[in-house]
Amino acid sequence: MATETTLQAEFGNLNGWMALEIGLEAIPLITRGMGYRYRRLLERVELMDMVDDSDTAGIAPNDLDSFMRADAVAETTDGDGRKRYVAIEISFTSRKRDVDRAVRNAEYLARFTGVPASAAVAGVEMSDEIRAAVDAGDVFWHELVVKVLQPE
Repeated sequence: MATETTLQAEFGNLNGWMALEIGLEAIPLITRGMGYRYRRLLERVELMDMVDDSDTAGIAPNDLDSFMRADAVAETTDGDGRKRYVAIEISFTSRKRDVDRAVRNAEYLARFTGVPASAAVAGVEMSDEIRAAVDAGDVFWHELVVKVLQPE
């Protein structure tokens, strides 16, 4: 029989998976909310190529691995048609760790490509610990809407 702790962990994993699925679908809305036009989602291999083709001196291997496993990186254009990237972290409950990753990934994108990049965090819930970063404009916040299936 599963323990309460095991069930909580499994439920947390399910929530995370659900948020990721909803978040990936919402990426065009996220980038639109930031004032950008969505073009495409970068493939993981493109992030790997950026790392392989860039000067990564001074970047910890764990940080590079985390960058290559980013939840999402969108290629967008601004109002003048210039290319921009958006690094997006997606969680059920967005926390400081998500903000830190999104901001770091945006910095790496700009460093590796020379193209401006912004950070976004998407979640069903926003923890109090990130409100200051959102209010300061360090990261864009997008609330994910969970569609509940109910019989009609």
